[in-house]
Amino acid sequence: QWMDQNDSSADSKAVEIQFKCCPKCKTSIRKSLRYGKITKQTLQDVEKVKKKVLGGSDAIINELLMQLNKSLPELRRKLNVKPWCRDSNPWCRNFLKFVNSIENKIERSAKGLYNTAITIHEVNAIQFQFKNFPKLIKLFDVACDLKKEFEFDGTNFHRADVVNDMCELWNFMMKDYLSAQNKSDFENEYNRLSVLVNLFKLCEAFLCLNPIAIDKVDLQLLNDMAIQLSSAGCGSNSKITTIAANGCFSNFDKLKTKYGIGCTTEQERIEIVNAVGLSKGHWYKCPNGHFYCIGECGGAMQKAKCPECKADIGGTRHRLTEGNVHAGEIDGSRHAAWSDTANLENYDPADIMDVD
Repeated sequence: QWMDQNDSSADSKAVEIQFKCCPKCKTSIRKSLRYGKITKQTLQDVEKVKKKVLGGSDAIINELLMQLNKSLPELRRKLNVKPWCRDSNPWCRNFLKFVNSIENKIERSAKGLYNTAITIHEVNAIQFQFKNFPKLIKLFDVACDLKKEFEFDGTNFHRADVVNDMCELWNFMMKDYLSAQNKSDFENEYNRLSVLVNLFKLCEAFLCLNPIAIDKVDLQLLNDMAIQLSSAGCGSNSKITTIAANGCFSNFDKLKTKYGIGCTTEQERIEIVNAVGLSKGHWYKCPNGHFYCIGECGGAMQKAKCPECKADIGGTRHRLTEGNVHAGEIDGSRHAAWSDTANLENYDPADIMDVD
């Protein structure tokens, strides 16, 4: 009698679809050997409601599933060529297992073998994951190429910290359902990691520059950004939004232009040096990091203006104008062609020793 109540009303009005509850503790009854038909019928009714509310149009879902099924081979191809994507890596193993489960879910749904209809929310979650997984793969590649650890102007950088945070983000994405808040948190954390990886690369490049040529204001800017990025992210009050990330990238571009970082590739640098045909030590850079060369002996004998920023370049009487420095990173030289070190190399120490 208890199990049969609430299935119909006296005035033939509609009744709520809900699980039967224990009259004492109010726990929902999902299994019962004696009343199995009643509980199964309730489960079927609940699934119909869920499909109607969350399922959306079957035609739309099937179309989305077909699109996602085409994306799987490309995702697998990208993963298979990555040296860091190996079964020995625990998080990578979990990720590949998750991709397999998505593929299995799509195949079973397409064949009608999935006992519960896949909802539009699940499809949207898979769609969001497939859209962002390639971005994570690309960012992970860049992170794996960073130096293991280094110190820059008092700030310690550890690659392992960045990689661990990226693994956490991968795990965060491996869900059957992603709410709007989950997606927003992912975007903020992805922005933070993107800025952090680019900050790593910029600081690595700064290590190759002459410390005298680096403005203290720029060093302070990089340190402030490192502190901000370390305290931001998911679960933090300070989040790196897309607008904030674009602002950071803009600052990075300005610094790269100012100090001539990343203007040419390694192959282009070699071709330029070979084309000019000067011996080592003839390359210099202006106060803003733009490169130029001095012919003849390699010593500055006249002043000019940098064609990029109009700063003073060159010098007089074999002395560079203030702010200009030797650019050994261009031709691999250890010192300028005209310098005390170079001049000493022109003599045999035995010839200049005092003879009693």
